[in-house]
Amino acid sequence: MTLRYPILAAGLAFGLPVVSAEPAEVPAVESAKSPSYRGPIMERSTLLGSLWGLRDTWAEHGFTFERNVVYTFQGISSGGRTQAGHDTAHLLSGNLVARLDTEKADLWKGGFWNVRLEGREGQSVNQRAGTISPVNADALLPLNEGELGDNAWALSEVSFTQFVHPEFALTAGLLNTASGDANPIAGSLQSNSHFLNTGIVMSPVIIGQLPQTALGGGFLWKPSDEFRATVLAMGTKETAGSNPFEEYEGTTFLAELDWEYELFGERPGGMGLSATYSIGQERRAVTGDPRIVLTEFLEEGEALTEADAWAVFWNGFQFVNGTAERGWGVFGRLGFSDASPSPVSFHFAAGLGGTGLLPGRSRDRWGLGVYHQELSDKGLLGQLPLGSETGGEAFYSIAFTPWMRLTLDAQYIDSALPRVGHAVALGTRLGIDF
Repeated sequence: MTLRYPILAAGLAFGLPVVSAEPAEVPAVESAKSPSYRGPIMERSTLLGSLWGLRDTWAEHGFTFERNVVYTFQGISSGGRTQAGHDTAHLLSGNLVARLDTEKADLWKGGFWNVRLEGREGQSVNQRAGTISPVNADALLPLNEGELGDNAWALSEVSFTQFVHPEFALTAGLLNTASGDANPIAGSLQSNSHFLNTGIVMSPVIIGQLPQTALGGGFLWKPSDEFRATVLAMGTKETAGSNPFEEYEGTTFLAELDWEYELFGERPGGMGLSATYSIGQERRAVTGDPRIVLTEFLEEGEALTEADAWAVFWNGFQFVNGTAERGWGVFGRLGFSDASPSPVSFHFAAGLGGTGLLPGRSRDRWGLGVYHQELSDKGLLGQLPLGSETGGEAFYSIAFTPWMRLTLDAQYIDSALPRVGHAVALGTRLGIDF
């Protein structure tokens, strides 16, 4: 028996999750250089460091673990729905992610396991804001059905990817899409160092079609570091916090192309084009999906349909000066859907952001963004007095250390809900990587 197996067993015995903090829809697939956690406490990448060298040893043998905790304090300073909860709210969320590289673990070549456990405790002001787009995306995950605004915990990913060719891999299991459609300037639904508003970190045209967590599988083609194509088929119904084998309903097909490039030889950019098609699912025209806040109208009735649904959405970024490590650039999102049964027919977001805005603060992150979304005018939604929604957000994230960030955030939203008008949300977010 080699040394690797006792190390592997020790990691499991301690219950330590293993993987990168924000994996993509399909697990990272290259056997990347093992991370190093050593160094002084104010300079290393995580608070716990190398754990007396054990963490580096496990990483060298295929086992890496990351965990983060995020505390958000947010309040509605003006407008919103005064009858829908407190003006301020506290939320604590945790994300444990795990990865095993089977080649480094001396098992077999080209295999990768991903496991994710996440949860939240506390409350948010998403309903108090009176906006269609939630003002705190971190309060949504995991997307446990019927637990909007409540404490929730879920095993939200157990997936396996196997490369059968240097450029081609198969993936299957309990898939997690929250990190998908990520943008290095705008972030993703899973990120916690970018924007807070859901309308900027994701495209809501997928609501009712693409869950956060469901059983599925597909393949990945990656002929180069700059290009990737992904095709997945997975259940349409959200299964976070429930038995995915018992709750599997409908099928959603997802195709995504991602490519990166450099302008003038030194300014990185990239874009992704995605499409979804969903069949065989009983849907509500007014959905209870917390990624869009329509609970005020759920009592109006539930129109059920089994109609197919589709969406197409684009995501791009371009650095104008420097790179993601230090520089700034612009980003954009654009999405369309069938508008029935999908509740959001059109979405647009754009802005700019980067790192190192102030002298001597190279790790600080900042961003300015706007979004606009239009609701379906068909079916039950078409009978309700809903308009379109436009919002803007500004944030500045202070990196005290590589493992601790404090984000200051301000949002103004012209709500789509009647009798709401506008909402101003101010907040802070403290994130710590362990």
